[in-house]
Amino acid sequence: HLASTGAYIYGNAANTFAALTSAGLEFTQAGVKKAIFGATTAIGGATAVTTTSTDEVVRIDSLGVKIYNDSSNYTFVSASGMSVFSGGNNVASFGTTMRVGRDETDKSALRVAADGSMSIGTSGAKKFSVAADGTVAVEGTITIGASSTTAVDFLNVLLFF
Repeated sequence: HLASTGAYIYGNAANTFAALTSAGLEFTQAGVKKAIFGATTAIGGATAVTTTSTDEVVRIDSLGVKIYNDSSNYTFVSASGMSVFSGGNNVASFGTTMRVGRDETDKSALRVAADGSMSIGTSGAKKFSVAADGTVAVEGTITIGASSTTAVDFLNVLLFF
C-alpha cells in the first residue's frame, strides 16, 4: 500500500506490517513493534520496541551497540571498547585496558594495562601485580601446597637458598 506517509506491506492481519517512511523502516507484528531501522536501530523480543527501549532489545546508534536484558544488565560496544553491566554496575571493561570486576575501592578486580602490566586488587590497593618487565609484587601470604609463607619469608628463601 502506498500512502503520502510512506509504503506499507501488510501480513495476514492489518496490525502486522512493515512501514517504510522518511524516518526509516519499522516492523510491527500483531500490533507490537518488533524492529526499527533508522538513525537509531532497535531490534526487540517479546515487548514493543522504541528507540529508547532497554528490555530485551539490541539498540544501535551513533554511540555504538547496546545489547540489553534490561536497563541494569547490558553490554555496550563502542569505538573505545566494550563494557559489561550487571545490576547497574560496570563489572567488566575491554579496550586499550582491561578490567574484570567492579572499579571500586572496596571490590577486587583484575586489571591489565595497555603496556601489558596487570594487577589484582581494589582500585586503590593492588594485592598482586606484574609489571610490564615481569617484576611480580605480592602483598600478603603465599601458599604453596600445605605450607604458607609471607613475602618476606619467601624472599629470604630465595636469597639464602
